[in-house]
Amino acid sequence: MSVKRVTEREMDAALRALKGGTPVGVVAARAGVSEGILERWQRRLPAVAAVDEAELSRVSLEAENRRLRGLVGELSGELQRLVSQLTLS
Repeated sequence: MSVKRVTEREMDAALRALKGGTPVGVVAARAGVSEGILERWQRRLPAVAAVDEAELSRVSLEAENRRLRGLVGELSGELQRLVSQLTLS
């Protein structure tokens, strides 16, 4: 029997479906794995909440990145203005 490789994203989706109340048999069929594999994932893998925390962390880092890029843009514009004033003087 061949081994099916499942990505973390697929595992996460399956665990979220289980947490959302979808029956184990339905989730197993959609994921293409046995019910035992799903139970093993639930025991071994971090809770779906941990994935949510990672997503929140990524989103907050992206927001911080946007904020910093805006500051750099403002400061670059101010620097160019100051340099042009110095060259005019």
